[in-house]
Amino acid sequence: MLSEKELNSTVIAALLRITLITGWQLPSDDAYRKLLYAEFSRLLVEQYKTINQEEIAYSMRKYGTRIKDWGKNINLSLISEALDLYLIERAEVSKIESMKPKEEQKMIKYKQSDEEVVEFWKNEWREFKSKNWLAFIGGIICFPLLEKEMDFTDEEMKEMVATVKRVLIENCKGNRQEERKMRELFKDFKNIYPAWQKLAVARYFTKQIEIENF
Repeated sequence: MLSEKELNSTVIAALLRITLITGWQLPSDDAYRKLLYAEFSRLLVEQYKTINQEEIAYSMRKYGTRIKDWGKNINLSLISEALDLYLIERAEVSKIESMKPKEEQKMIKYKQSDEEVVEFWKNEWREFKSKNWLAFIGGIICFPLLEKEMDFTDEEMKEMVATVKRVLIENCKGNRQEERKMRELFKDFKNIYPAWQKLAVARYFTKQIEIENF
């Protein structure tokens, strides 16, 4: 069951994964998109309390792509159609398992592999219109999974550190007091490490996408 704390992050992440799986688009209008988040949140609370994010993704993989054409934008009623089909399947499996008391009862669950996590966020970066690496949370998520594959030269590493510092200073927007605080933080690399991770992953994904498009 989704906790209240998990719900906020789950709603946006789940909708992003649905768009990746199905190819359907989130509304471009900010007001409409916020309304979609709110309504999807209510839908999960009111009708799908027992479903977690991995099960949502699983249901879309198995049933979402079989449903009639939805058009360009996500439609909550048809998301429900896919989730309801999954719940029927899960109930049937649960019933069968309950008839085997000596065996451990099983529930259909889809665990996303490291490769799928990386592929998801690479596609997110591909579609990230502003290419604002500092706002790219996928960088933090994917860095531990990609660190061994990155082959940046020493010069590239130094350039990325310099870029991170420059952008962080620019974000102070001329506030000298904030700039001084920021420069003090630069004395310890761990303070800019999260931002550096985001840039490193963004640069890595960019290279991979360029190779794919070659």
